[in-house]
Amino acid sequence: MDTDQPTPSQMPNTEGGGAYDQGGDYQTASLRASTEREVALRLIVSRAIVDADFYRHLKEDPQAAIDELHIRLDDADLSRFHRLDWARLDPHVEALRGELGFDTALRSGW
Repeated sequence: MDTDQPTPSQMPNTEGGGAYDQGGDYQTASLRASTEREVALRLIVSRAIVDADFYRHLKEDPQAAIDELHIRLDDADLSRFHRLDWARLDPHVEALRGELGFDTALRSGW
C-alpha cells in the first residue's frame, strides 16, 4: 500500500463527497478542489465587478457577502478579501463597471 496517499478522512471536506470518495484517486480529488476553488474565486470577483451593491457588501463584510453566494472559502482565501486595498481598487472597478454599462443593465434584475 502506498503510504504517501492520504486516506479519505485526511482529504479536505468537500461536502457531498469529492472525487476521492467516489472512487477517484488523490490527484483527481486535488485537481477537482483546485478547479472548484478557482471557479468560486472567479464567481466572487466577477459578481463584485458587475454588481455595485455586492461589491460594497464584499468590502464591508466579506464573509457575509460570500455566504450569500453559497460559497465557502478556506481561511486563507477569505483573509485575502479582508486584506485587499479597497480604496486603491475602487476607482478601477467603478471605471470598468461604468465603461461596460453594468450598473444600468443589472438594475433590471440581477
